[in-house]
Amino acid sequence: MSFPDTAKETIATVMREVGIANLSIKVLRQRLETKYGQDFTQHKEAIQEAVDSLMATKEFQKELTKVKKQKEKIVGGTKKKEGSSRAPKGEKGEKKEKSAKVAKASKPDDYPKAALTAYFLFANDRRAELKVSEPTLKVTEIGKRIGEMWKEQSEDAKKSYADKAVQDKIRFEQEMQAYLAKGGEKIKRGRSEKADKKGKKKARKEKDPNAPKRPMSAYFLFMNAKRDEVKALHPELKMVDLTRKLVELYKNADEATKAKYEDLAAKAKEKYTQECAARGIAPKAPKASKPSKGPRAKKDAASSSSDDSSSDSSDSSSDSSSDSDSDSSSSSSSSSDSD
Repeated sequence: MSFPDTAKETIATVMREVGIANLSIKVLRQRLETKYGQDFTQHKEAIQEAVDSLMATKEFQKELTKVKKQKEKIVGGTKKKEGSSRAPKGEKGEKKEKSAKVAKASKPDDYPKAALTAYFLFANDRRAELKVSEPTLKVTEIGKRIGEMWKEQSEDAKKSYADKAVQDKIRFEQEMQAYLAKGGEKIKRGRSEKADKKGKKKARKEKDPNAPKRPMSAYFLFMNAKRDEVKALHPELKMVDLTRKLVELYKNADEATKAKYEDLAAKAKEKYTQECAARGIAPKAPKASKPSKGPRAKKDAASSSSDDSSSDSSDSSSDSSSDSDSDSSSSSSSSSDSD
């Protein structure tokens, strides 16, 4: 597709919003693709020409001068205050080096664009409209306004964007398969390694996918068993309210019901212990069995003396929730927006 006639004006707007110190061709390309809904990979030269032309104007020459002055003030990696006569650190004693940071791997230009969530697809549609209708809004104000507009959308409107998000995820997976097939490498999000205080790299400990999964408590077994039933009875409840309703049901459950799920939890724990023994590893004890330290110990002691037996069972199960596997966590939490 041809390079749009209004692309140069859009590039100038992006340069003002992002600032030339943080500007890159990749950022410009992504913003142009979002606005015009087309691929700008083949227009790199045209984008660069537009940037060079704009940089020659008085507006951006003035901005460039400010950036150069700021760089000149940096001496030895440390900003020097104007009028300060203090010697830079290092002459009377070296300052301790900060922990080394591992740079994130940069994505190549032909790397598939990540799939967008329903909210971000909505935001991309509304951002251009707001810039035209209210050009005086700042970037932060636009983001806030889009968030308010999203909350006001009907369930049907949100569902339409959710369907688009599913299609975008399928598109990303197909493009990723094609990218990997031609020899590309998948870049993981975040840092794969961390650095300790001395600057030495620490390899991230990988989880064993075949390791026995920790058993769920009676509380969570009850929650998982009753969730669909409560959803059917109260479809209007949000996830937070639904969880509160389940907690209330568990607290008010009779002893026979609680005994049933405690028996199931005991059997699951026994199975987990046997699986760990077969693999020659020690079963991990729940955090509830470890004594608390610091201010939390006092709080726990005070709450245990005043709460009844039902609240005690809820507290212990909530402690064990952090030790439950990803399967139990996903069953008790809502699906959030990805990437």
